Amino acid sequence: MFNHQERIIPAWLDKGLKFRRPQERCLEDLLMVYPSDDFMRKLPYGKMPDRGDFKRYADNPSGRLRNWRQAVETSKQLGEEFLELVESGRLRDVVKKI
Repeated sequence: MFNHQERIIPAWLDKGLKFRRPQERCLEDLLMVYPSDDFMRKLPYGKMPDRGDFKRYADNPSGRLRNWRQAVETSKQLGEEFLELVESGRLRDVVKKI
């Protein structure tokens, strides 16, 4: 599972309900990968591009595309680091229980 934040949201409609938590049994075999705060600060406006950008950049589609492309380019390093951890067998060394 890839997520943009550390918080796990059980269902799409639960996003605004801060008290909702997934059941413990659902987390037993879950590996969640999410970017660090340092990584997020490297992205345009310090966030992952999302569907809200279509409204935000309604009058500036080239700005939206520029930001999305920059996020993709910045994310390549994150993907390469993850693959290196998997291929080297060092993934277990960085996994933390949540």
